[in-house]
Amino acid sequence: MLPIKDNLRYLVDSTATTVLIILNILFFVVEQSFILSGHGSFVQGFGMFTPGDITHAVVHANAFYMALNAITIFTAMFLHGGIDHIMGNMVFLHCFGRAVEGRLGVKRYILFYLAGGIAATCGQYFTYMNSSVPNLGASGAIAAVLGAYLVLFPKARIMGASTSMGFLNISAFWFLPLWAFSQVQSQLFSKHGMGGGVAYMAHLGGFAFGVLFALYLRKFRGGGNTKAVFMEDSCAACPACSTTLEA
Repeated sequence: MLPIKDNLRYLVDSTATTVLIILNILFFVVEQSFILSGHGSFVQGFGMFTPGDITHAVVHANAFYMALNAITIFTAMFLHGGIDHIMGNMVFLHCFGRAVEGRLGVKRYILFYLAGGIAATCGQYFTYMNSSVPNLGASGAIAAVLGAYLVLFPKARIMGASTSMGFLNISAFWFLPLWAFSQVQSQLFSKHGMGGGVAYMAHLGGFAFGVLFALYLRKFRGGGNTKAVFMEDSCAACPACSTTLEA
């Protein structure tokens, strides 16, 4: 299912989420212009994260190449493999990012997003340390947002569309674990966890980070700004729904 919107009402602007979406689109345009002009190797070498490259740099104690490859952890978060890739990621980010941003605040949300991307890259790297397949995309960082959303807003309703079942309205408590399960399943049954060119361990690493961070936030930090996001309506068919979402 492709999520379209949730039933939450936001009392703060989604500034950081909007900026992240714009940055991803701008990076994609620049990336495609480099590729179309015949400089795709430059994008791959200096923009995408390749696990085997950083492993080689560490083994040979080459500080320069270690630093260069460390930078690609961040640049790769804003690159995408095609129009379908970036559109799908941005739809997920728009649907789930606004609520998490409202709960965390702009500064903490941006740091969380970047840390989630790093955690996602680590998940893929430590599984395939010698892989020569470049990694790119915002999916890992967005997966961290999904994990945090699950913990902070489990009662929210997600409206989306499915090619097989049409329009759906499903609780985040069910949708997001099912999404995570699909990533586990794909990782287990795809060759080297890269079936269809998807880095599933990056998704799982980011998702796990988001869940753990949100649990920490709820336990030790009071759940963030709990008055910034409210449920727009309740679902009569679901007793678990309430008029507001408490951390």
